Amino acid sequence: HGGRIGKYAAPAQVYAHPATSFVGGFIGNPPMNFVQSATTQHALGAVPPAPGLTLGIRPEDLDLLPEGGLPLQAKVVEMLGASQQVTSRVGQEMMRLSTQATPAILPGQTVHVHAKPGCGRWYDAQGNLVK
Repeated sequence: HGGRIGKYAAPAQVYAHPATSFVGGFIGNPPMNFVQSATTQHALGAVPPAPGLTLGIRPEDLDLLPEGGLPLQAKVVEMLGASQQVTSRVGQEMMRLSTQATPAILPGQTVHVHAKPGCGRWYDAQGNLVK
């Protein structure tokens, strides 16, 4: 990125622990979600280690809840056989969820999600991983 190597490691390591937000957004399909809003971070159950950090979380690291958590209104639902990808918007931020195919989620439906513990990554204002 910009002539610099963002991270040099085995592919699974790069995917699981991207060193920068660029790497997290570039590696993986769908890309990592980036959440700047502290209110949204808390609704997901993620508490930043310091103020002003951006949460990076993979779409498969969001769990469906019967209620509570962060409510998302499904805008686009892509059925992929054994899984489905749900795209929504939270404020100005796009949020993607990858989940099993059942129960089927319909466009316009509101679902509630929560971050799996320990799965989020925190990035500073320059997009660098905070350790």
